[in-house]
Amino acid sequence: MWKKTGKILMANSKPQALNPKQYQISKSQFFKIWTTAILLQVFAVAAELNFSASVDRSTVGLGEQVVLTVTVCGENIGNIPTPELPSTQDFTVTNRSSSQSTSIQFINGKMTQQGSISFVYYLSPVKEGNFTIGVCKLTYDGKTYETQPVAVQVIKGSTGGPPATVAPPGTTPVEPGTSLEGELMVIATVSKKTVYQGEQVTAEYNLYSRRNINDLSPPKMPTLNGFWVEPLLTSGRIVFKPLTYNNKPYDVAVIGKSALFPMSSGKLIVDPLSIVVAVVMPPRDFFDVFGTIQNVTVESKPVTITVLPLPLQGRPPEFNGGVGSFAISASLSRASSDNGEPIDLKVVINGTGNIPLIEKPHIPSIPGIRILEPEVKENIQTANDIIKGTNEFRYPILPQADGNYEIPSIRIAYFDPKSSSYKTVETGKLVFVATGTKQAGLTDNQGGLKVLGTDIRFTKPDAPSLQNESFDSDPRLWILYGISAAFIAAALFFRNRQDRLAGDRAYARRAQCKRALNKWLTKVMHHLKKQQVNEYYACLSQSIQNYLGDRYNLETGALTRDRLKSACVQQGIDPQCLQQLLDIIDHCDQARFSPAITATKDPGELFKVAKKLLKAL
Repeated sequence: MWKKTGKILMANSKPQALNPKQYQISKSQFFKIWTTAILLQVFAVAAELNFSASVDRSTVGLGEQVVLTVTVCGENIGNIPTPELPSTQDFTVTNRSSSQSTSIQFINGKMTQQGSISFVYYLSPVKEGNFTIGVCKLTYDGKTYETQPVAVQVIKGSTGGPPATVAPPGTTPVEPGTSLEGELMVIATVSKKTVYQGEQVTAEYNLYSRRNINDLSPPKMPTLNGFWVEPLLTSGRIVFKPLTYNNKPYDVAVIGKSALFPMSSGKLIVDPLSIVVAVVMPPRDFFDVFGTIQNVTVESKPVTITVLPLPLQGRPPEFNGGVGSFAISASLSRASSDNGEPIDLKVVINGTGNIPLIEKPHIPSIPGIRILEPEVKENIQTANDIIKGTNEFRYPILPQADGNYEIPSIRIAYFDPKSSSYKTVETGKLVFVATGTKQAGLTDNQGGLKVLGTDIRFTKPDAPSLQNESFDSDPRLWILYGISAAFIAAALFFRNRQDRLAGDRAYARRAQCKRALNKWLTKVMHHLKKQQVNEYYACLSQSIQNYLGDRYNLETGALTRDRLKSACVQQGIDPQCLQQLLDIIDHCDQARFSPAITATKDPGELFKVAKKLLKAL
């Protein structure tokens, strides 16, 4: 027996009959229950997902793109997160997009919502080789899914065309007979159709659309032969804006923009730009509720530009290829040089125009100093689609003798398209002082015979004890006579040589140059083994100059390169051998003071060549 709220329920009592009216369900209640059950089935999370990754091709050329598609398939995946890509230094992600398709099915009275989401990544390889795109991860509903790794081979050159465009799931090519003329187009425009050679012209590509666009592939930029190209559109984001064209409303977006500098005169063609667009087509019948997505390739029309040649009349000799508006300045890194310390001459050209195509300014030859080839530092900027920037030329200057030096004004000329005339700009004069650059002559140890004196001791004669002996009978005495005569001759030769070494400096330098060269080469090899790069090049250059100076009695430290070459040619040196030695000296100076532009030569091989040339003189 159980007691509840004052009522007694007997265990053996009969149950009361159910009242049917008490459990009747109205039609509205039944509809709510049915709708709730359907919605619970629609929005129920799938237990498992299909997560995979693939590439459009397994072999890609360096400079091309490979498309990685990561696909998620399953039921009710509308809120799926973005997959996690593997970290890699072999590829750079240049663009990304996503697409989604959904299908609803009724099977045995049960409705299922099957979906597929594709995450598309455009990867650009950074080097050649065989690489593996690692595992992509997805964490969803407390579970972690992983894809299989994908192997990609990167080769030099092109694989025969751009990568195929990956279409979102559910897309189809444009059906035959489908016309999108006037509905979807790419129009190329240029800022000027008649320009001078080297003058900037801006090319812009705009996508016009009157259709609903689902996705865009990266545009295929044209080759643009005959132009120096500087890209102006760096952002990967494409923004559409409303615009009226030919009295029709369009959504317009800029998909490409470049600054073009024609390299030659005549008729030049701005090649077409093409892009693949995924367009949402309208429904075809009652059952096609959402419509279909079709891939459409849209291409602009070529544009012809007339390029005028730069006039020859009135062209100054200082013209170095600049077209636009420029200024020039110059400065020295220091006002004095001690013990041959190099000084940097910095020449800066800045302005608007074809700044990347401007050549180095001419620096006149100055006796007493050597001016090496400059290092070039370029800084390109963009302001309101106009290319501007600076070109910095750094010339290392090596003083060859003491004195006060003046660098004259440095002039350049450029062509101004606005006035259709040449203009000249120049820098001010620069001065510096060089001290301690004279090389000391060879310090020779003057030798000779120095007579310290002789002491004569008195010998008491003892005539009876003296015996008369004949020397003719002993041949050993004749050998002793010969040896004594040879020693006397050698002593006289040595004395004469020491006198000549002391009085004839040219003879002394020439006589001792071989020994001095061996000492210098030993020092060079020591620096090479210790990998002391700066000391190695300095010692090798000094060895060559010292040997030439000692061998032919030249003051190499006070001679410029041209005068050194002329003086050596007058001494009868083989011109080809001399030119190779001078090239090695220039290479050593550039390696010390301009390492950024030094040719990649093996130091050990350079030492062998220099040693062989010096031994051959």
